[in-house]
Amino acid sequence: LLVENLLVPERDASGRLTDKGRAQIYSGMRKCNPIDVHFVGDPLLARVKTYEIPVLVELTVQASNYMNQKLGLVSEADVAEGQTADEDTLSKHYHEMERYQKTLFRINLRFLADSRNIIFAYVLWWLFRTIGGFFSS
Repeated sequence: LLVENLLVPERDASGRLTDKGRAQIYSGMRKCNPIDVHFVGDPLLARVKTYEIPVLVELTVQASNYMNQKLGLVSEADVAEGQTADEDTLSKHYHEMERYQKTLFRINLRFLADSRNIIFAYVLWWLFRTIGGFFSS
């Protein structure tokens, strides 16, 4: 555990690299592991992952926003506020994260765009169809 902490660059309380942490990475004293980096922002609005189907991501995000607005879980102002482009990227993501953390509950259908889930659902459907065929004959 102590050896792990020696390899991680210095960060502030919010998880951002400090100037000293950047210097540690530049000098090669520390390394930045992608596993140690946490996503900042609203998970619903995150970039399309390699395992997601882009068209389905767009559709599921739109469907999630629509359902959340109709059910009163998120206001239209919150959705519109997340689409402003006048801020720099990092502060925009921090504002998204703050709005997301203030929300107690909302619908997120983005998991339906994950190709792994689609494959799993297909295999499950095939198994039930195959097993059901054995019992019905």
